[in-house]
Amino acid sequence: RLGLVQEFDKLVVSEVMARLSRGSDGVRVAINLFASSIRDTGFNDWLVRELGRQPEVARQLVFEIAEYGAVEDVTLLKSWVDRIRTTGARTSIDHFGKAFKSFGYLCDTRIDYLKIDGSFISDIAENKDHRFFVESVIKIAHGLDITVFFFNVAATTEMYTEPHTHSRGVGRSSE
Repeated sequence: RLGLVQEFDKLVVSEVMARLSRGSDGVRVAINLFASSIRDTGFNDWLVRELGRQPEVARQLVFEIAEYGAVEDVTLLKSWVDRIRTTGARTSIDHFGKAFKSFGYLCDTRIDYLKIDGSFISDIAENKDHRFFVESVIKIAHGLDITVFFFNVAATTEMYTEPHTHSRGVGRSSE
């Protein structure tokens, strides 16, 4: 409402870029952006300009947008992804499945990464519907050359070892 969201995103991006430029051993860093920022032309012009000034840093960045905000305007999302990709940075949809509408926009936007919402992962060993959903998303994403991430993993299964699938917190809850 006050127009401060884009300023906040600028501060975060600037700080991360400054830290990466001081040395980072090529580590990739994800930055969550507000959906309203990707809809703001001024913010996007600023972001592309900043990334263009430091292409080596840009290649280390992944910009994440929560699915519920990203899919409001798929045409705008695709345009934003294409524009960010020209800088060497990558893009990701966060909390995938929470605002599930269709897989169609994944084909159109060609994002780089997909983070499945943790609510589908936390009980995957016991919930066959969640397991089916996650396995389906992984197969579709891999067919589109999209790397899949997921969190809140409480049990290890063969699914977690598929190529181009990454997770954090893999282990038994009793450990």
